[in-house]
Amino acid sequence: MKRITPIEKDARRSSRELDTLEERFEEFSAFSGEWLLLQGDQLLAHSRDYRDIAAEIQKRGLKDCFVHYVPNPAERDFIPV
Repeated sequence: MKRITPIEKDARRSSRELDTLEERFEEFSAFSGEWLLLQGDQLLAHSRDYRDIAAEIQKRGLKDCFVHYVPNPAERDFIPV
């Protein structure tokens, strides 16, 4: 059985969240200008203030999660999506 290193495990986890972002693009576009907290295919929290997301991570004791910012229309001209 192949042993998975932490780097490979993290890459696999991130891939899952990236797949979720792609699959649910239309749904998540409603959170324009907000930070999303994902774990696997679950949206755990969203907020315009990153500090809220950081507090949620700490409150839940998460060690394996994914944070993504959804740019608003004005920012999309400057941030590749």
